[in-house]
Amino acid sequence: MTILLELVAVGVLILLNAFFVAAEYGLVTARRTRIVELQHQGNRRARDALRITADPPRFIAAMQLGVTLTSLGIGALGEQTLAHLFDDFL
Repeated sequence: MTILLELVAVGVLILLNAFFVAAEYGLVTARRTRIVELQHQGNRRARDALRITADPPRFIAAMQLGVTLTSLGIGALGEQTLAHLFDDFL
């Protein structure tokens, strides 16, 4: 794998990690009353958010699993990529 492709893969993993963190934070801190209000207005995303947050331990566990797996991928691939980049300097 070329170094450029490895750096792109690390960047994608970082964005995926950010998605999991933002999803967890957003749904955990969202006011339930506001989500219910949006659902009554016909917002389908609000309905989905209520369904997802109905079982917080399961939702949080899924988000934490995503964060952990992407972090492991970043560490494994990122270390290898940075080692190749700085190999000449070490």
